[in-house]
Amino acid sequence: MSEIANKVKLETKMFLGEHYIEPIDIGFFPTPLIVENRISKEIGRKILIKREDMVDVLGCGHKLRRMRYLLSGINYNEIDALVTIGSVPSNQAKTVALFARILELESHIIIGGDKQTKPSTLSGNYLVTKLMADFVQWYEFTSWIKMKEIAQKYSEQLSKQGILNFFIDSGASQESGLIGSIELGIEIKNQLDIEKESINHIVICAGSGASAVGLAIASELQQASWTIHGICIGEGSETVLTHSIDLMNTWNKKLGTEFNLEKVKFYDHAIGLGYDEPTDYEIEISEYILKQYGMLFDLNYMVKTFIGMKILLEQEIIPKGETIVLVNSGGNIGFFDSHSKKISNKRTEYGGAL
Repeated sequence: MSEIANKVKLETKMFLGEHYIEPIDIGFFPTPLIVENRISKEIGRKILIKREDMVDVLGCGHKLRRMRYLLSGINYNEIDALVTIGSVPSNQAKTVALFARILELESHIIIGGDKQTKPSTLSGNYLVTKLMADFVQWYEFTSWIKMKEIAQKYSEQLSKQGILNFFIDSGASQESGLIGSIELGIEIKNQLDIEKESINHIVICAGSGASAVGLAIASELQQASWTIHGICIGEGSETVLTHSIDLMNTWNKKLGTEFNLEKVKFYDHAIGLGYDEPTDYEIEISEYILKQYGMLFDLNYMVKTFIGMKILLEQEIIPKGETIVLVNSGGNIGFFDSHSKKISNKRTEYGGAL
């Protein structure tokens, strides 16, 4: 274990006390925090990128960091299977399938969504999930609320059949999963201190809002002054905020703290057509980022987050002169997922900055 990884572990353990648990030993830590000079020059602000996409070779990203705490917090020796829900490009579904393989458990993946249809060809996260998962159950054109009900009933049915299982809800922030996002914030602070960098703003994607909550807790624990900007990628800001408040209240009760979300802001301005419905503009941005910077940004999370960050800068919601940490949450194999045919068929000439 590297010196900084050991320091992060000790500080996380000290901050969380009896609520700390040893994570499952998987992944490469710490993930790099680098100054992205090309993006910084083009945008006109100093941008540091936290490369959670480099935590593993399958592109599980931040979900892997969170999952290793979540599954360590249960007695997986007494269960037979993991159950979760996702969509075609789901990074969580892939991550659960991976951990099931590592822990020698069955994986049951429930796939669906409001506009989801079973693809005729396999690519990206869906391909990797299909290759690793033991069972994949499809529910086309099914609302996300209904999907959760279906998955929970599926889990109950497995138990009745004698297959003891653990259901992992979307976001993987239940139980001890949030420790992964708290650890992320502690790791970022340590890396900033080493590089003698001072920041006030972190930009991160907001699916469930859990990552922003974890960073907010880490900011309070370390007496940092970060404003966390969560770019909503599917559900609207009010829904994400409600979920985040509930999650923060749960952890305040655990820790005996009174942390709040005053410095967490959620934004709707980059949702576009919604989850797994990339616009032509989002496809162009994903191609541009790959061509110009050599980075794969998936269309559901990181492309929207990048666009959202640009809007925050253009509108000076993040003031001029501020250094920013952009968290690349990973899931980059999703670049090749259900919209790969759109990406390959669409050719755009770029003449200048974004």
